[in-house]
Amino acid sequence: MRNLRLAALCVAVGTFGAAQAQLFGFETVAGGSHTSFSETSGGVTATFSQGGDPMDIVGNPGVGSWGSQSLLPYTSSATPVTVDFSVAIYSASIQASDYNADADDLYMIAYAGAGGTGAILDSDYVFWDTWESIPDFTTLGVSSLTPILSVQFYGSGYAGLNNMYWDNLEVVAVPEPATLSALGLAALALVRRRKSA
Repeated sequence: MRNLRLAALCVAVGTFGAAQAQLFGFETVAGGSHTSFSETSGGVTATFSQGGDPMDIVGNPGVGSWGSQSLLPYTSSATPVTVDFSVAIYSASIQASDYNADADDLYMIAYAGAGGTGAILDSDYVFWDTWESIPDFTTLGVSSLTPILSVQFYGSGYAGLNNMYWDNLEVVAVPEPATLSALGLAALALVRRRKSA
């Protein structure tokens, strides 16, 4: 009987506690130049901005695993792209591919606050070498047990700043309180049932 209860608890955790990854591939964003835009996936809204600088939604540069559109935040400054989330997340990853055949330093940073503020919770760095080019791509990722409210990413290239294509931002949201409550109630019911048995 104890094994049955343990199995039921595992099912409850798997059903209620598992967070699903949400993908932002820029497919629902109108092509062209934007100073900010939002995209929603599975109840999570991601709002992208770059300090007032324009970001372009362009056609897929030729990376086979990407959708029909990508983000190209090509500017004359190294202003990072900031992504604010409508709900807290545990992890985020994004893929990048080169705009010019040059070496690039790529960064991704996770923050506890909105707008790229608050404590830095995690960061990732990738060096993109000059021999790598489309259709090659790399992935940067951040994660934290402390909820993440925003991330920033940017490329510092030698032929130009922010000269990378970006696509497939994937995040895992913190389970909502109702989900956690349902998990707690399931665990409580199992404990009460054990005491009465």
